[in-house]
This record gives sequence, structure tokens and C-alpha cells, in this order.
Amino acid sequence: MAPKSSNGLLLVIFVAFVPAITLCAHIELEPPTFSAAVTSCVTITCCPDGTSARAKKILVMEIAKDGNTPITNIQAPDVISYGDGAAAPHFEAYGVLSESNISQSYLNLTIRYPGAADAGEYTCVISYIGQNGLVTQEKDKAHLFLNDTTNLSNTQRLTSLESALDTLLDRVKAVERVNQELLGQVTDQATQLKLYRETVSTSVAFSAAVESEYTIASGDQLVFSQVLTNEGNAYNRSTGEFTAPRDGLYVFHLVLEIGRGGAVGEITMKASGQILAKMYTQDKDFGDQGSISSVRRLQRGDVVSVHVFLAGGASPMVFGEKLCVFSGFLVRP
Repeated sequence: MAPKSSNGLLLVIFVAFVPAITLCAHIELEPPTFSAAVTSCVTITCCPDGTSARAKKILVMEIAKDGNTPITNIQAPDVISYGDGAAAPHFEAYGVLSESNISQSYLNLTIRYPGAADAGEYTCVISYIGQNGLVTQEKDKAHLFLNDTTNLSNTQRLTSLESALDTLLDRVKAVERVNQELLGQVTDQATQLKLYRETVSTSVAFSAAVESEYTIASGDQLVFSQVLTNEGNAYNRSTGEFTAPRDGLYVFHLVLEIGRGGAVGEITMKASGQILAKMYTQDKDFGDQGSISSVRRLQRGDVVSVHVFLAGGASPMVFGEKLCVFSGFLVRP
């Protein structure tokens, strides 16, 4: 039978290593001696026991040490479960205040890897509204002892050390698992960053002009042989074609002047045979100039070029001296 205080309040302290929980008001750690790593945790449980028969409602349950500020408390109608904010908290608390069944209420304080500073007198305090309607407070105390290892036999010391090493090994394995997960995440991020840098490190941009005027015919693909800019080397000055080196969003712009032939011209910008944009020119006197632009997402290998369709006229020409310029660049992948 668990010892009780005279006021009927019960304070239970048990150690995680003990297979059967022993209810008592005075405790010692098991194993009887320890270094900080040997005893993994101690749990202090505060429960109403006899108080439940006298209480209409519990207001506060708290656990304090050596008469100081409570380490943890619970107020109606809370349910708590928390640590001290660390990844492996030294103190953890959890509990329930039940208004429908007061005897089911409890407050637990778990101390992980207790040290010398944790030894001392722990007090359970319960404040409640009694059957007479008055606010009443009851307390119970228990002592947590850290024993001396002076009188241990070599076998006991060895057992204690083995237990400590097993506990440390488990902790090291847990840390290693976390480190491996973090390492995998870092490796994935580094790989993604490398791919992104490779994607954006080389800019893609070109600008080319008709070097000198030349005669064109209907159906011709225009060639801009005077290369002004060709970053990424994606423009071919011999064919007048731009080949997308990677998937991405591209911008293209064309300025063109046709004249001296009296022709009406349809100028078309195409990407792998699909029309991006078109314009019309009509030579009235000396020539007619126009411009078109297009923003289009391309796949790697798509070819962009400029084509002309003429109606009537005699030997029309495209002009040089940078009057006819074809340009484009990669906006983003």
C-alpha cells in the first residue's frame, strides 16, 4: 500500500528503469547509484488521491522544488504537454485536470538525466474548491536522493558503467540518424544549387544585322550576317537561325526595311515552323520599315528564323547599315 500524508494527498515518484511502478512518498533512484548517464529519467507524479473526495473543482496543481517557484503547474480546464523548448528537454511536464472525474486528474514532471542540482525536496500543491464552497490547499512532499558510489563493488561499478555506455550509445545512434538525414538534405540542396548555377551561369543573347543590302525573293529565309552580340553562341550567322540552347522564356525583336522593288512583303518570325509574329511592308518610294517583337517559351533545340513572302515588285532588297536587325535573349529558365 502506498504511504499517504495525513491530508489524503498522494505524491508519487517513480524511475523509468523500474518495470513495476512503486507508489511511495520517499524515493531513491534505481539503480541505487548513478552518473548523469546511468539513470535516464525520473518521473514525479502529483495526483489528488483523497483530495478528490473533498473537492468540487480543482483550481491548480503544481510541483515545486525546495519551496521555490513551481517548476510546472496546470490550471483548470487545461491539458498540458510541454518541455523547456530544447530538442531533448531536461524537464518535461504533462497532465490533465478533469472536471467530470476529479480522481482522474494528475500532473507529471519528468527529469531527464538528473544531476546533483536535481536532488532535493519536491512538493505537490493542490488548490481546490471544497464541498463547502471554500478554497482549500493541500500539500505532500517527497525527496529525491542521489546516492554516493563510494561503497560500490567492482561488479556494481561495471554494471553501472555498462548501463551508462548503453544509454550513451543509443543517444549517439539517434544523433547519427539525424545527422544522416540532415546530410542528405544538404546534399540534395547542393545538387539543386549546382544545377541552377549551371543553368543561369551562361547568359544567352544575340543581335545580328544585315551586313550589306542584298536582293531577296519570295520564300527566302533572311540572313543577318553581321553579328553584333552572340553570348551563348546560339545564333548562326551563316543561316540566320537562332537555336535555343535550353528550355526557357525568350524575347525576340526584329527591325526590317525592304525597298527599291515596289513589292508588298509579309515578314514572318517562326519558331520551328510555328509563327511567332508577322508584319507587312510596302515599298512606295525608297523603302518601308517595320518592327515586330515576340515573347515565347521555347524548348531546347527550337529554331527561330525570319522569312519573307513577296507579292509583286521587281528585285526588292533588304537594307544594310544596321537598318535590318534581328535580336533575342533568354529571360529566365
